[in-house]
Amino acid sequence: MINNSQSTNEDNDPNERANLEKIFDFQFDSLKETSKVLEKGVSFYFIIIGIVLGLIFSNKVDLDQIAKVKIFNFLVASSIFTTLCVFVLCWSIISGVISLRATLKSLTSDTFDNSSINLFFKRGIISSILIGVLCSIFMIYIFIYFHQLKDHFETLNNENNQIIDKVNLNKSQDTINVRLIDTKHLKSSQDTNQ
Repeated sequence: MINNSQSTNEDNDPNERANLEKIFDFQFDSLKETSKVLEKGVSFYFIIIGIVLGLIFSNKVDLDQIAKVKIFNFLVASSIFTTLCVFVLCWSIISGVISLRATLKSLTSDTFDNSSINLFFKRGIISSILIGVLCSIFMIYIFIYFHQLKDHFETLNNENNQIIDKVNLNKSQDTINVRLIDTKHLKSSQDTNQ
């Protein structure tokens, strides 16, 4: 644990200061990498969503309603997973900013208290919370939208199945009628031949 009771940089042991600088560098690099993962993850999610929706709504690929429902199930699941990942990564960023603040305060306690660096860390925490909340709300909205589209395509699929059943019933009745007409026609032609 970092000792916050030291008041000046001169009081710090050189080895302790070197260790704190290493810890600070590690925390800063970890925070940068976590931010990059969050950015790349959300970008990848939107790219995949765009590709899949383009595939579904373009007329270049003919998908039946069942395939569309399965695709929307995938989109719903990926939206839930992405929302959870965004939440966890934003929590990690907030924790990282708090840890980085404590380490920097241990390194430069006199300068830290007299500078506006504390406001910088507060803004970092607030912006991380806002990004997490807004991304989560947006992902939940996308989840609800895909869920409604899935329900819409399931309804269309049920309606299409009912229409197909009626058409098949009509075809089978027409086949029976054609067979009856053919047998009547055969009987009448046999009667005229005799």
